Amino acid sequence: MAHGFVEFEAQGEKITAGRLSDRYGVRAYLHWSRTKSASVTAGRLYKRSKNLAIRERTTVSLTMCYTKNGHIVTCSGRRLGKA
Repeated sequence: MAHGFVEFEAQGEKITAGRLSDRYGVRAYLHWSRTKSASVTAGRLYKRSKNLAIRERTTVSLTMCYTKNGHIVTCSGRRLGKA
């Protein structure tokens, strides 16, 4: 079983992806409009994005995907939140 996590911090608008096993990588996808999105992929260490400058109270969606050799294996359902 793969273990990983993704996180969105409204303070500073940062996304983080981390993996807790060696079988799969983890990629976080954050969307906040039809044309604006960001992603971050975790290797052995946690990876954090830079400040994304999303306007306050903007609805965002966060999705976690497991990857293998750079390709998506499976993804979670999207989770909604506010920037």
